[in-house]
Amino acid sequence: MPEHQSNTQKKVQQEKQRSQTPNIETSHEGDAPLNAQDKRAPHVKSPAHLLQLQRTVGNAAVQRLLKKQSPTRKPEGQPTTADMTGDVSSSPDEIQRAFQPFTVTGNAHLRNDNAWNVHVGNRIDSGSEIVADTAQQKTQNRRFRSNVSWTKAVNVTSANWTAANMAATTYIRSSKVGAAKNYPQQADIGANKPPNRANIERARLNWHELTGEFVEIETSVSNPGFKIAKHQGTYKSIDPVAGTINALDADEQRQVDSNVFEAYLLAELERVIRAAIGGLPWENLLVTPANLRKIMFASGDGSKALRWDNLGKTSSGDNFLSYYEWVMDPGGPFQRISAGATYVRNALEHWRQWLNPPNGNNVTITEIKLSGSDLHEHGLGVMFLKFNKPLGGPPEYNAAGTHEMVFKPEDRELEEGMFGTQNDSLANYLNTEVGLAGNDQITTYKQKVAPGLGTLCEKVVATQAKDLPQGMARPLTQGIKESLMFVLMTGLTDLHGENILWDAQNRPFMIDADNALKLKFMTPGEATPQNGYRLYSNTITDQVLQNIYAGAVGYETAILDALSNPSTREHYFLLDKVKQIFAASTGRTVPIETAAWGRALGNFISLRTVGVQGAGPVAPGATPTKWQWCEILASRVPKGKNTPGLAVGTLQAPGLEGEVGVRDGGNGNFNAAAEAAQLFADFKAGQIPFYNYEYGSGHVLHNNQVIWHGQTINERMRVLFRLFPRQVNLNR
Repeated sequence: MPEHQSNTQKKVQQEKQRSQTPNIETSHEGDAPLNAQDKRAPHVKSPAHLLQLQRTVGNAAVQRLLKKQSPTRKPEGQPTTADMTGDVSSSPDEIQRAFQPFTVTGNAHLRNDNAWNVHVGNRIDSGSEIVADTAQQKTQNRRFRSNVSWTKAVNVTSANWTAANMAATTYIRSSKVGAAKNYPQQADIGANKPPNRANIERARLNWHELTGEFVEIETSVSNPGFKIAKHQGTYKSIDPVAGTINALDADEQRQVDSNVFEAYLLAELERVIRAAIGGLPWENLLVTPANLRKIMFASGDGSKALRWDNLGKTSSGDNFLSYYEWVMDPGGPFQRISAGATYVRNALEHWRQWLNPPNGNNVTITEIKLSGSDLHEHGLGVMFLKFNKPLGGPPEYNAAGTHEMVFKPEDRELEEGMFGTQNDSLANYLNTEVGLAGNDQITTYKQKVAPGLGTLCEKVVATQAKDLPQGMARPLTQGIKESLMFVLMTGLTDLHGENILWDAQNRPFMIDADNALKLKFMTPGEATPQNGYRLYSNTITDQVLQNIYAGAVGYETAILDALSNPSTREHYFLLDKVKQIFAASTGRTVPIETAAWGRALGNFISLRTVGVQGAGPVAPGATPTKWQWCEILASRVPKGKNTPGLAVGTLQAPGLEGEVGVRDGGNGNFNAAAEAAQLFADFKAGQIPFYNYEYGSGHVLHNNQVIWHGQTINERMRVLFRLFPRQVNLNR
């Protein structure tokens, strides 16, 4: 202030400054202190918030707040002990002030402090919206008329309010301040949904004096205390308690834009797989857009590894948050995919070298296509491969040129033992011993197992049953009748429309034969034609199957005749040959159907709380934790659809007890805790549970953990030896 100003001018200027900077120490009548414990208190020391406090209550007040001082009311102009010593202890109620929208109850004008008769700005019409702070009030003392109470206010709507408006010095008659706008309140979802999100669960209008009005969309995936919100036309991350506004970080940008999220997942898939393959010449053939989408998607023959389309892209609210946490977990599906890609690298390099030993020189992989099969223990699902090789190598692939193969990421020794082209495979043994020739034979295809490195098969040139024209009556050939007897001898199951291929001569090829010895299909009175046969011809009915198993006129088979009426030494040991092959093999069993596991995995992902193993049952009416959900599911594995208390129709498969039985009449020795732990590990990784059945021991293993003692091959085959009493059962 210039020195030549008079004392009166100085006093006027000082009073003007005082009126523009509300004083928490010597407030006018009606003033109330800001509360340091109110909704802003936990964040009061942030630089942005201090700036806002300085604008509204002044530096001195902020300094007192930071020093934990408590201003004491005193007569105006008289200093307090606190002013002189600064050692007054803190009070829990120091500062309390908040702007919010109100409706004006009558025509009004804004005024400045101590200039109550001078209008500021245009008239505010009745019913208009303003923003006011009812804690900041002043009293106009009048000599001849009643005093007037004034409330600090700004002529701005809630939608246009910014924190800068908090520095305003204008007031409105308190009698004109009507009802406060109610927050939070429902907002229109369609108008506030991010354009590249399929769904949002809610849109909630909210308010904070530091932000103004905003529409909450979802909890932030990266900052749980923050909300993704639409604020003045753009999406921000807002703390609704502190009023902090942040630009969206990378995670939140993926949250509001499914296209950005999808592109990120595809890029991360490619990065993880390339890192595992390590730059081998065939790497680019694996990370094609088509293959990456097979891994990422559930629909369109996808492997469902990331389930992006049915659990990520379309979800909202807590379900979206749960999916995001699951898919981004460092120990989750991307870790499983990395391990699967490492397995693929080792396996394909082994098979490339096997095709031209010792080092695979001049053998190149020219095509890799993922089938989209579910991920289980290893690999990235079944793959279709093309190898180009020189002359030489194993006899079955000796020719030079291109060989089309199928790679299965499991050691399918049972499948090789039953349908391999080697002389002692079960199919070839039966073809030879019962005299099947030409199209009447049990079909075989080339297979080779390398322990720990999966199975390489020739690609059978035929059509999946599901892709045949439907509703047709096709020939019931002798080869088909013999193949149905083969199913009876082995209890083969899972012969659905994708697992039986039909060639131009109407011959069936059973290409996924690792699920066997199911008693239903080993018992003529209970067996029914499986879908891979029904889709071939609508004439293959239950009655036709029973006619074949009874050897009715017109339905005779060479296999049934040899089993029932042995005419050579070898005929007496046909079932024993079956037993030998199974005893040396491990197959698969499916105690709960795959579709049910898929639903269970989706539920696991959606649950918000992880919990701990062994915490006890779910409280009535409560939502289970992820661990409790796995323990519930584990309790259903022994009996499946027959689990006591389970609603009818919840499951279709009969559990381990129904699939593999119980060894020696025991109780299965079910390891519930181990099973729950393996389910948790599977679901965290995004894979469908896979159970191996060791036919020799009867053990059922889940991720190499024994969880059940089922029937051994000797016990399992008794039903067939009773059915065909002339068969010799060695080593029973």
